[in-house]
Amino acid sequence: MYPLVTELAAAGIPVTVTCRVLKLARPQPYYRWRNNPITDSKVVQAYRVRITATSASTQPRSCPGLKLRRAITLDN
Repeated sequence: MYPLVTELAAAGIPVTVTCRVLKLARPQPYYRWRNNPITDSKVVQAYRVRITATSASTQPRSCPGLKLRRAITLDN
């Protein structure tokens, strides 16, 4: 969302108004992000941690709905 806030600010729309319309908490986190943006390497690291944590905690379960969703996904 923050890149959109930046784009709208460049177009002259106040950051406060944009944050209120987009239902973002307050403008302070936006300014924090703008002054210290997340690097690509941090994003990759976060994805790796999430994938590792998810795969380690996930157990195969028997669920008819899950099998149906997989079948639908594979058919498309």
